[in-house]
Amino acid sequence: MWRRRAVATASAGLCSTSGATASERLPHQLAGISRTVFYKWRNRFEELGEEGLRDRSSKPHHSPRATRSEVVAKIVYLRLHYHFGPLEISMCLKRYHDIEISNSGVWRILD
Repeated sequence: MWRRRAVATASAGLCSTSGATASERLPHQLAGISRTVFYKWRNRFEELGEEGLRDRSSKPHHSPRATRSEVVAKIVYLRLHYHFGPLEISMCLKRYHDIEISNSGVWRILD
């Protein structure tokens, strides 16, 4: 809710302070946002218009350190067929498949 109000106030300030540098402090103070957020939103507004002020996903484009799908499949298989817990699954993967993954890593995958 507060973000919508801040966006509305900031966008109103963006429209009125397009050329003035001395009054650029005022809109972000009125909206209750930091100066860096104001400039980020202002640049998006100038490039994309009101569409640039919409919420964007914070999901990363790629995650290079993610657990491989083959390992996830083995973890799920061991859990479903042998009812192993995270400790037994990580020990089994290390002993028979030469895959090292922590107990907490197995737990996060199973959760």
